[in-house]
Amino acid sequence: MSEPMLQQLSQEKRGTNFEKVVSEWKVKAEDLKLELEASMSESRNYSSEVFRMKAALDDSNDQLDIVRRENKNLADEIKDLLDQLGDGGRSIHELDKQRRRLEMEQEELQSALEEAEGTLEQEGKLRFCGLSCHFLQQRQEIRQRKKWQEKERGSL
Repeated sequence: MSEPMLQQLSQEKRGTNFEKVVSEWKVKAEDLKLELEASMSESRNYSSEVFRMKAALDDSNDQLDIVRRENKNLADEIKDLLDQLGDGGRSIHELDKQRRRLEMEQEELQSALEEAEGTLEQEGKLRFCGLSCHFLQQRQEIRQRKKWQEKERGSL
C-alpha cells in the first residue's frame, strides 16, 4: 500500500478512535448530567427536610419554654401553698389556744353564774323569810289590835 493510503487509513482509524472517545465522553457527560440532576433533586429534598426539622425544633423550643414557665408558675404556687400550710398550722395552733382560753372563760362565767344564781336564790329565800316574818308580825299585830278593839268594845 502506498503511503498516502496508509496515511488515509491511519487518519480514518484516528477519526474512528476519536469518534469513539467523543461518544464515550458524551455518554459520560450524559451520566454525569443525570447524576447531577439526581444530586440536585436530593439536595432539594434534604433542604426541605432541614427546613421541616428547623420548624419542628422551633416548635419544640417554644413548647419547652411554655412548659418551663408553667413549671415555674406551679413551683411558685406550691411554695405559696406550703407557706399557707405553715401559716395555717400556726393559725390552727393559735385557734386551738384561743378555743381553750374561751372554754376556760366559759367555765369561769358558768361558775360565776351558778354562784350568782345561788346567791340570788339565798337572797330570795332570805327576803321570803324576812317578808314571812314581817307578814307574821303584821298578822300578830292585827290580831292584837283586833283583840284590843274587841276588848274595848266589850268594855263599852
